[in-house]
Amino acid sequence: GTPWENQFDYIWDLKWSRDGSHICAAVQTDMEYGMAVDDTVWETMYENITGTIISDQGKTAAVVQTQPLSQGDIAGFSAGIFSTAVNGVASDLGFMNIWDLAFDPSGQKLAYVIRKNRTDYGIVAGTTEWNQVFQSAWLPVFDHQGQSVLAPVRSGGKWYLFKDGQKFWNSGYEQLWKVIQHPMTNKTAAVVSGQYGKWTVSEDQKNWDLEANQMISDLAYSDDGSTLM
Repeated sequence: GTPWENQFDYIWDLKWSRDGSHICAAVQTDMEYGMAVDDTVWETMYENITGTIISDQGKTAAVVQTQPLSQGDIAGFSAGIFSTAVNGVASDLGFMNIWDLAFDPSGQKLAYVIRKNRTDYGIVAGTTEWNQVFQSAWLPVFDHQGQSVLAPVRSGGKWYLFKDGQKFWNSGYEQLWKVIQHPMTNKTAAVVSGQYGKWTVSEDQKNWDLEANQMISDLAYSDDGSTLM
């Protein structure tokens, strides 16, 4: 019931850090967009903002528009006007589109999906862009040490799990996403579809016998890693 001192023209995307000690939101003031965390507003605001996230330590990040764009400016859009900003500071890397941001466990590095041009997609981990080009990609995740990045990617008409730019699971699927990794056991699991409309879970490339006809939405490990649900 205690309001922040800062007020805005518009506010949305309210999020908490994992332990509940930090709270953030996307904000708009005078047609400029940014984020506020614990009643502190980014020093730099932008023309557009999407994909807001918060780390366990209270750092905030989002996709921001760093260059102006007039209506119908296809060349400007193709040149790459979107970047990522952490605590309001934009990266030097610019792309046609960016989405699915993820912090590493320490809150120091970002991984995210990029659209390089009309047909090609990729992954950026930290400040390094993977060399491989994909047909599409989903949310990447860091391992518990924050050193490696796992990402579901589409290549050759199938979805695969890649790690640090190399194929991690050899099996290809109709769909693969919702990747999780247990911090102690290093077991890796994902929601997969072996054939259209049939969904199951794969753990370390071993599929469950159970199949669902519509969808499996989320996965979670028990604390000790013995149970996947």
